[in-house]
Amino acid sequence: MKKIIFALLAIFLICSYLFYRHHFTVPSKQPFRCDAQLISHIERHNKNIDINLFSSIIFTIRGEGLLEMTGTYTQDNQQYLVNRKVFFTHKHSELNGMQKTTISREVVTPSDNVPEESWQKYILPDLPGVEFYTELKEMNKNAVFFQGLSNPFFVCVLSEYHD
Repeated sequence: MKKIIFALLAIFLICSYLFYRHHFTVPSKQPFRCDAQLISHIERHNKNIDINLFSSIIFTIRGEGLLEMTGTYTQDNQQYLVNRKVFFTHKHSELNGMQKTTISREVVTPSDNVPEESWQKYILPDLPGVEFYTELKEMNKNAVFFQGLSNPFFVCVLSEYHD
């Protein structure tokens, strides 16, 4: 009788562990969506720049992603509207925990009026088509820190993720 109870307890614990791993694994190893508020003040090249963007980010396990941004970009008291989608790919790299990310294309809506040179220089981490290193670090069960090789990009709050 003790052997049967022990076997049932062992099966229950194994099933519980597998259920937990299946439903609560690290978000970077499965598709997920998260949101971030990007607020930044930059003083560079004799320019004052303020960025206030809301972003929704989708990561897939197929190595694709989408970054949707809306908000404002202000440069020297001239305000521009941001409303665009940035599509990217990500794949594993040789560096432990790092990924290689490439912006594949952008879709700019007609209401977006940010000068392209400013967008590429002050907002994008790198030019479209250029590979750069990124890392996702789980901060807690619902937040992910997304950073480049030497600088942070944003903290992203998980809104949903799937198995």
